Amino acid sequence: MALDLDEETDDLEPDDVIRFDGRREVSPRAVEDSEALLVLARRTED
Repeated sequence: MALDLDEETDDLEPDDVIRFDGRREVSPRAVEDSEALLVLARRTED
């Protein structure tokens, strides 16, 4: 799966995990049959 985050692209393989700020522009693209899990969580102050 290719995941575009703003102007950057991450190529994800099986069992990969990625974390990103929800304020980014996100565009996932399956390059083969795929399943993905998206978890949305409330932002906490660091």
